[in-house]
Amino acid sequence: MLNIFGKRVKNKKGFTLTELIIVVAILGILVGIATPLLIGYLDDARENTDLANAKTIENTVLRLEARGTLSIANADAQDIIDAIETEVQIPSCEQDGMNFILNTETGDVSVAESAGADEINLNDPS
Repeated sequence: MLNIFGKRVKNKKGFTLTELIIVVAILGILVGIATPLLIGYLDDARENTDLANAKTIENTVLRLEARGTLSIANADAQDIIDAIETEVQIPSCEQDGMNFILNTETGDVSVAESAGADEINLNDPS
């Protein structure tokens, strides 16, 4: 009887150190491949979020102009921002160093680093 029990204990096997190292190496390779792809998806998501927010702000500006509540040609930057914020809150850009820029001639809102002539930085009007 003891002899049978002894054989059962000897037949129990686990993973060897080599097998565990191979599994860890394969997992490391998968993580190394997946991380840059995930970061790329996150960057694309930030850019798409900013573009959608810019379109929402632009539609708000056009709606305010159509109602006669806002005239971007005659108002200063802070008045324009205040009028927009009565309808929607102007979010900050998801992308580092980028801002929402309103073109005062056309009413278009874009995402850029800084405002040029005839443009207002909606995130930092000063």
